[in-house]
Amino acid sequence: DGKAVLPAAMIAEYLAHGAMHEHPGLALAGLDDLRILKGVILENNLAKLHVVTGEMTAGNNIYSVPVELVGSFVHARAKVLLADRLTTVESKLSHQTYEPCALDRDSLYNQQMLFHGPDMQGITAVHGCDGHGIIVDYKAAPAPTAWVEKPMRNAWIADPLAIDCAFQMMIIWSRMQRGIGSLPTYVGSFRQYQRNFPKNGGRIIAKIADQGDHYVRADFEFFDQAGQLIATITNCQCVIDQSLNSAFERNMLDAQVVS
Repeated sequence: DGKAVLPAAMIAEYLAHGAMHEHPGLALAGLDDLRILKGVILENNLAKLHVVTGEMTAGNNIYSVPVELVGSFVHARAKVLLADRLTTVESKLSHQTYEPCALDRDSLYNQQMLFHGPDMQGITAVHGCDGHGIIVDYKAAPAPTAWVEKPMRNAWIADPLAIDCAFQMMIIWSRMQRGIGSLPTYVGSFRQYQRNFPKNGGRIIAKIADQGDHYVRADFEFFDQAGQLIATITNCQCVIDQSLNSAFERNMLDAQVVS
């Protein structure tokens, strides 16, 4: 809607960083109960934010750290899960297929199905989309120095572009199936099974778990190009609202903000 906003995927990255900064040596195993309470609008390209961590608790070889992203109020919160070593699970969606979909990058980004600018245009192909779900290929985020003047780390903890592509998939799905845009508000759980996402991208498969008049819930699996499971998201809820269509169309900053 003509304003710069902080992507939810970057919020997740900052929350993970806050937890890991307080507990060096541990790896990111995931996040639970990620809630976007109030989106971060970057007024004049600036937002004063703090990452606030609580006391760590341990259980089942996993350490849980409550973390909040705070400005003048709490923008987001989650429980960040850390581990000495990462474990993997069997894929549930690797053989999932959906009806073929003829969307290319131009129809996604240049014809305003999605509002994302060049840096966030991470979906490279759509391989299927129907009422049951959607499959896309994604590219990896560049190094943090490409996006952040003084990055907190030399490499991403997860991959904010890959994770944002999952949320972009739900916009594509909701516009294709419902004619209305969507935005993420809640993630039940995110699990990461490798210390780093692949640098050459891979594939994301989403399966619709539930939907209503104004929401949709989905599960995701992230794969590298060899088909290895990298991460999962379960119980991701997105709000679906007609007003988002016009807001997505205003995807350029006002001139006075740019200056």
